[in-house]
Amino acid sequence: MTNNDRDREKGPAAEVRHSYLAGWVWIIPAAAVLIVIWLAWDQLRTEGPAITITFPSADGLSAGTKIRHKSVDIGTIKEIELGKNLSHVVVTARMSRQVADHLGSDTQFWIVRPRLTPGGLTGLETIVSGVYIEMQPGRAGGPQREFKGLDQPPVMEEGGARTVFNLRANQVGSLNRGSPVYCHGISVGQVTRYELADHGAWVKVLVFIRAPYDKLVHHESLFWNVSVVSISTSGGGLSVSAGSLESMLAGGIQFDTPTGVLGAPSSPLNTQFPLYYDEHAARDQPVGPRVYYLVHFPGSISGLGVGASVQLLGIEVGRVSDVHMEYDRVNHRLETPVILEIRPDAIPGLVAPAQTDMARAVADALGYLIAGGLRARMSSSNLLTGQRQVPRFRE
Repeated sequence: MTNNDRDREKGPAAEVRHSYLAGWVWIIPAAAVLIVIWLAWDQLRTEGPAITITFPSADGLSAGTKIRHKSVDIGTIKEIELGKNLSHVVVTARMSRQVADHLGSDTQFWIVRPRLTPGGLTGLETIVSGVYIEMQPGRAGGPQREFKGLDQPPVMEEGGARTVFNLRANQVGSLNRGSPVYCHGISVGQVTRYELADHGAWVKVLVFIRAPYDKLVHHESLFWNVSVVSISTSGGGLSVSAGSLESMLAGGIQFDTPTGVLGAPSSPLNTQFPLYYDEHAARDQPVGPRVYYLVHFPGSISGLGVGASVQLLGIEVGRVSDVHMEYDRVNHRLETPVILEIRPDAIPGLVAPAQTDMARAVADALGYLIAGGLRARMSSSNLLTGQRQVPRFRE
């Protein structure tokens, strides 16, 4: 068999050609790898620190729930688990890098859900969008990664300067966190919180007043509760006073400052003031010196009570500060002494401007009037309640 015969049995020879498209096949997986690397880098570039927040309950929360500030997403919940002793829940979240510098000791977190507050209904948007966590950025302290969530939203004040004052009350009445503080009927601040103080002997109420209205608060300022309806029968008859409908529903505090002291330096931060039950109780507080007289009325003093006004020539000059009964061991009889509290400022000219001892000067001036025949008597003044006419001086 010749070589040609052998070549014909093997068949035609394959022709090898080099393709330039074969190298482009690797571009697709290489591009995919680059995209994955870019996405990972972008996530690391924009992703901030991981934090933990403890809440009493995880009601409405789940993995994927957003953390927001001013309606902008700044974080996402990654995991929720029970804390120690099963007494709380621990929320682990990943925050945005842009808020990393605002995670300090005063940063606050709370769950936003529909709530009824003194200002009205809040959180209604969660009915559609679902529950989320709101963050109030901090301004102080170093970086912090563990936080305790608030049970209720904090009182959110408008931007700008403000001054916090400490009010001391026997009871809070209808006051709530967020209740407004008024000055002449204009809202100038809010109640931030209240708590029992001094082993429960009284209530500490913290309020803030926005600038420039905080400059109106002086040591002579009076604060009273305007969320109550006050009914008084002292004086000339039945008196009913109440605040606005808003203050009665949401609670509120009114304050007033005598115009004569507005030019003096205002009260500093955390100054303490008494919080009176109503305006009548606030206005009835002594201002300046007082002179007290003990009066014995013959017979019954039925209808005469503490707070009844003392009048001179039809003008109120004081009030009854105490009424009680005593037994006279010498004469073996019952007596009903009445203590009268006289306001010298209600009788202009009673004391000379040069007098330094105001109380002594008032006592001397009234002593001359008493020596000249000034006496006290009672008569009825309130036909509706049967209250006695408050003690009245007469010549």
